[in-house]
Amino acid sequence: HDDPAGDGGLAALDILSVANFVNYFGKQDNIDDVEVSPILIEKGPNSETKVAIYGLGNIRDERLYRTFQDKKVRLLRPSENKESWFSILVLHQNRIAHSQKNYIHEQSLDNFLDFVIWGHEHECLITPSASAVGEFHITQPGSSVATSLSAGESKKKHIGVLEILRDQFRLKPIPLTTVRPFVMREIVLSEETELEGAEMSQVMEFLEKTVHSMIKEASEERAGGHPMHPLIRLKVDYTGFSTVNPHRFGARFVGKVANPTEILLFHRKKVAGTKTTVRKAVDVEDLTTGDYRPEPLDNTRIEDLIEQYLGSSIEGGGLGILLEHELNLALHTFVEKDEGKAIQEFVDKTLIATQKFLKREDPEKTISIEGIEELIQQKMEKDREKILREKAEEDNIFPVKTSNEEERGEEDGENGEDRVL
Repeated sequence: HDDPAGDGGLAALDILSVANFVNYFGKQDNIDDVEVSPILIEKGPNSETKVAIYGLGNIRDERLYRTFQDKKVRLLRPSENKESWFSILVLHQNRIAHSQKNYIHEQSLDNFLDFVIWGHEHECLITPSASAVGEFHITQPGSSVATSLSAGESKKKHIGVLEILRDQFRLKPIPLTTVRPFVMREIVLSEETELEGAEMSQVMEFLEKTVHSMIKEASEERAGGHPMHPLIRLKVDYTGFSTVNPHRFGARFVGKVANPTEILLFHRKKVAGTKTTVRKAVDVEDLTTGDYRPEPLDNTRIEDLIEQYLGSSIEGGGLGILLEHELNLALHTFVEKDEGKAIQEFVDKTLIATQKFLKREDPEKTISIEGIEELIQQKMEKDREKILREKAEEDNIFPVKTSNEEERGEEDGENGEDRVL
């Protein structure tokens, strides 16, 4: 489950678990020292098939990344016949590298594992694939419904039945037939021969015809399933053309699609800036003595721009109640995961947290606006200092080993002890 953050670490899954609707396992109370005990299952004549299921619930990726690097994640193995158990890890973290430390790499996982069920990612990759760095296989079931209008969500949704016999397994994918159909395409208007020299009305007609074909494709997908309006997403590269009003265009499909106002997504090719240069003959001597280094690339990051224009170092103190680091994460979610409400949800969450903070303070300090501003400023300074400390700790998670330490590490590995992550 995504980062349980209620009082006492409670989440919706706790309620479902108490009501016996789900078996909730893998919740961690100490994220700085994670110890996972498996659920052990034996079945068959003489218990010939033994399965150990490890669960690791969602932890903020940056924190779990640091915990892995500090060797503070331990998967406890059965004390007897360790190699006879088929080990499964159920993981709920980022698999795709959204930033340097905002995901979990397969290399962090213990090599004694046989099978990994990777949650959190929404794209359905149900067919098991061999790990590139370990001896285990990975399945990524994905989300059961489309939660955003992205390419990964448009793939057909599946669940799977895992069959295990001793150290062999087989995963049977089962397509979900009650999921709302989602069809996504991308077109480039300049590459469509029938639109050469076309007027705007002709472009509208072409887009409308394309959407109708997508609706037909969606209706064929849901044949035999529950009738429901499909999700349609058409990405349009309109370089050399004008755009149309998506809302006005979507009005033509009200009652035919589930997202009439979000059918079209316009974008243009990015054209690199050109500079006028004068070529001249260059002598061989000039090639060895002249300076022909390429111009430096523009490596400006959005994080730098936020700090430059909204950071605490600018005149006026920057943002009032929003932390720059948290705003970066929300913006990253908005862009990379195409979650349109990410920034609004971040602002609302911060506003509610600030209001609760002020209610806990001495009422005499919150009578005036100046007092409220001073309390908020003090809170922001403490939060920024906490983030800086965490970043400093993350930057020091790769200590340089001396030759003696490396020798001791090699000796420990030869003792046959279980590897501790």
